[in-house]
Amino acid sequence: MSWIYQIGDTVPWLNYDTNSNIINNTWEVYNYLNPLGFTIESICGIIGNMRSESYLNPGQWELGHGGSTSYGWGLIQWTPGTSLTDYISGDWFDGNLQMDLIVREMMQASGVSGRWIPTSDYPYNYDQFKALTSIETATKAYFYERERGTWLNTRLQYANESYQILTGEPPGPEPPGPTPEFDFVMFGKKKKQISQFVRKRR
Repeated sequence: MSWIYQIGDTVPWLNYDTNSNIINNTWEVYNYLNPLGFTIESICGIIGNMRSESYLNPGQWELGHGGSTSYGWGLIQWTPGTSLTDYISGDWFDGNLQMDLIVREMMQASGVSGRWIPTSDYPYNYDQFKALTSIETATKAYFYERERGTWLNTRLQYANESYQILTGEPPGPEPPGPTPEFDFVMFGKKKKQISQFVRKRR
């Protein structure tokens, strides 16, 4: 397979079968990130954001701006577009070259530091992000740490759809968060309970 792209500032894939293009490019993202150790959930989190930003089209210009580099370009809509074209001197619409930049940004590589900004709610660095096992957490982490635009629930919808494309199965229940640890005193001695409990009223 190879990346499918359409250069322009309109909604792409109008003359194509949308699902086949999205499926193809979903696999391209997976084939790039999986050998680097990304979990399928973290990959889907990135894809969910890409689909919301660019329809998963590496040739996408921000809608209605005629390709002006003052606006978004590429899979994650680098803004200004020169953020992308300064890194890729040739075929800026090459999906694998854009993936190179995406990973470099996450690693805070030389020349692109400051693009990936951990937050209090999503404090993940590169190694922590790629190990995530929750699609929802990965989708929101990539959004709040990198995109920082307007959150839309369609990002999570697209992430879940990409999981089904890659596995043939719908996502299962989200894994539970860390189990809280409760300290309490019983008969004058401090005990530690390592499981959730429900207090019943009589």
